Amino acid sequence: MTILLFEATVYDPVSAGAKTILAGSAAYAHPSAPGFYRGAVLGDAQATATVSRSVWQSESEYGAGKLDLAEIDIENIDGWLDWLVTNAATYGFSGRLLLLPDATTAYSSATVLATGVIEGAAFAWDRVTFRWRDQIAYLLDKAAQSTKFAGSNSLPAGLEGVDDIKDQWKPEWWGTNYNVQLVCVNTDKLIYQASVRAMQALSKVYDKGSTLTAGGAFSTISDVQNDAVKPSAGQWKWYTGTDGTYVRLGSTPAGEITADGSEGANSAARTVAQVWKRMLAVWGISTISSSDVTAADTAQSGEVGIWLGTSEEQRRDAITNLLSSGGFVTWLDAGGTWRIARVEEPSGSGVVIFKVLRNGTPAQASDGDILEWEWENPGDGTASPAYSVALTYAKNWLVQSKDSLAGISLASTSTTHGLQFLTEQTRQVKQEDATTLTNAPLARQTTEDTLFIDQTVTSTEAGRRLAQRKKGGPRRARMKVKFGPTTAAAVDLMKIVTIQLPRFGMSAGRPALVTGITPDWSNQTADLNLYL
Repeated sequence: MTILLFEATVYDPVSAGAKTILAGSAAYAHPSAPGFYRGAVLGDAQATATVSRSVWQSESEYGAGKLDLAEIDIENIDGWLDWLVTNAATYGFSGRLLLLPDATTAYSSATVLATGVIEGAAFAWDRVTFRWRDQIAYLLDKAAQSTKFAGSNSLPAGLEGVDDIKDQWKPEWWGTNYNVQLVCVNTDKLIYQASVRAMQALSKVYDKGSTLTAGGAFSTISDVQNDAVKPSAGQWKWYTGTDGTYVRLGSTPAGEITADGSEGANSAARTVAQVWKRMLAVWGISTISSSDVTAADTAQSGEVGIWLGTSEEQRRDAITNLLSSGGFVTWLDAGGTWRIARVEEPSGSGVVIFKVLRNGTPAQASDGDILEWEWENPGDGTASPAYSVALTYAKNWLVQSKDSLAGISLASTSTTHGLQFLTEQTRQVKQEDATTLTNAPLARQTTEDTLFIDQTVTSTEAGRRLAQRKKGGPRRARMKVKFGPTTAAAVDLMKIVTIQLPRFGMSAGRPALVTGITPDWSNQTADLNLYL
């Protein structure tokens, strides 16, 4: 008999330490297990044991995946969990669901179904309902920036500003960015901050859109405030290190001070995947699939840039904007490792072949059983093919009015980006297929933003998306399948499975990308969302 195991770590104030609650759909006491699992996971009509995980549920919904609110009911009719109330236990620690084929199987062979954070518990007379949150939500639904200005300058000294920027976020610079508005942190000494982190280069600094003369670099952070080594009139000097990146001017500016520059050692360090990896590391996330990062860099090596200013931005939004540039998604696999992959057309052999298994149907032991099939209509207009895909690139981080840029040439030169660039936030490339519009008169156009800095890279990505979107017919489906330990161990988000149906031209098998998994552990089934 298949056994579902539940593990939840809570903090017990009485013992001043963590305790782990162990329960199963049946008792489990294998010598290899971390302890005795009481047969207390409920499977009655009231019980829920569902963890719904998904990525890329609509055409342009790249970025972070999600786990819908998960709950699991644990029997407590004899009060074995009453101590959670009596001792005022607190939550916010790890929880896991695992699956074993039977009680004789070693714990090390268990399939990890989901990893999350225990959010809390609801108590009834006969049960405790544990609620958990997706680790993605727990870690990404926070401010993307890490440090605020103290506003504690004692002028003319200080790099923390005064009341005008107190409690605003310090800026963070990732990759390569253009025309970023620097934050003035010392009005007396004309010192500006570009980033709270070290940068590879500040290539240009502008005053009202015109290039200022570079005067070299400061050796130490203390030199930034040292008047003996300040820049000459009309020049700028900069400092970068673990304590941040700063610019000091030699003359009072006439207008907004902006800059071009790069974070990351070289262009290979400024790809979507590399910036994603560094962002997660800054946020304390280190369990990352290195093979995924390598594959992502192979798929898309284009350079990107993102700047987070003094207004709060959410980590999820920053990650989504970054990953959307290259059509990537990120999610946590069942074991809690952060993954990244680009959404591609399904191809190749599936990790499982799903068939409608009936008496007399030829099958292998590893084949999956299709119980229901349903084509999905997105309902957002994306069911019809697209004939045009437009993407933006080369973001201008401070859009300026023509009135504030007197004397600036229309086109870019060696000393300015030019009015055409400075007065528009982005540039745009477009890929079109006239044949698609001829064959499908209701074909659509799409426009999306990217953080790429290069026109050719962006144009290639637009062409890739067009190739996906110009295909007609339904592309998304939901199927219910048998979901035992073998299938659960093989199938995960962004995996390719093979669908063999006696209809819709799929009798020989068609590859499909798994974009959603909603298991029903009580009945050993799951709903899989697919892209075909």
